[in-house]
Amino acid sequence: MLWKSYLPIELLGGIASSRSIKTKYNTMKRVAVVLTLGCVLLTTLLTSGCVASIGNRSPGITVGQQLIDLQKAKDAGAITEAEFQTEKAKLLGTK
Repeated sequence: MLWKSYLPIELLGGIASSRSIKTKYNTMKRVAVVLTLGCVLLTTLLTSGCVASIGNRSPGITVGQQLIDLQKAKDAGAITEAEFQTEKAKLLGTK
């Protein structure tokens, strides 16, 4: 008689005790509430910065790496010595 638990209490009449059906209905409501809250919590955690950024961190380019790239650009002829010195001074914070 599995079908009884899915019918509204009003339709069952004297077929089964309304007490057992109400208990099953209340249990189902509690399970639905817990599942809904769990889904909301999981969605919040996955979309927040804490969990979403794990493994997605990209370190910033260091000043040393920028200087190396600048030297490579100068060696390749992409920038002049004057441009190299100007950019190097900017990176190092000197005038």
